[in-house]
Amino acid sequence: MGFNIWKSETRSSLRSFLDTILKGIPYVITGGFAVQIYAYSYNDKSFNRRETKDIDIIVDKNSREELINILNNARIFYGVEKSSVKDCIRIYDGPNRWYSICFDELPDWEIVEVRNIKVRVESLESLLANKFATYLSRSEQKDLDDLNEIVKLLKKRGKINKEALTKAMKRYKIVDHTEKMFWLYLEYHGLISNAEEYVEFEDEEEKRELLYHLKSRFLISS
Repeated sequence: MGFNIWKSETRSSLRSFLDTILKGIPYVITGGFAVQIYAYSYNDKSFNRRETKDIDIIVDKNSREELINILNNARIFYGVEKSSVKDCIRIYDGPNRWYSICFDELPDWEIVEVRNIKVRVESLESLLANKFATYLSRSEQKDLDDLNEIVKLLKKRGKINKEALTKAMKRYKIVDHTEKMFWLYLEYHGLISNAEEYVEFEDEEEKRELLYHLKSRFLISS
């Protein structure tokens, strides 16, 4: 059984984790569970079957020692993630469920309330860039589903913070051809009016090639 924000068990586990482990610690929830939280807050029940095995959390890197001390003092077992590029730990919450915590600078975030639980969640714009880069790197269906949901929610909200979006593109290293694809992706989905206001294309042939690549990755339809 995974985490699903529509289930009371998940909400109870999340509340307990925030109140006992992360109380006073600067954090932001990211990844697929963050998309769940937004879908829940917008009452989009079409997304209520999405589950995740983990809840991804970014903790301010300057609070690493403080959090580790909290875990040790509470005798909560955690495992170190093996990664050459990230400093992360896992805290297990039962079979096939865990909290994955990475220590880094926090992305843009906002507070979202879920059944009287106030949660710090990566902003939709930042999640959009995050999931776009993630999907291009590993092409998993769950990331494409999350991307489609983020676009849907941004349209429902009716506005997009372009400054936050640009900042997130730098964070997730969306540059060069990927940047051009990203702006075309936003234009196609109606989140911006014209990609050429934000990036310069060599010629129409380059645009056609990038659009073809987006179609081949199922990011836009024919």
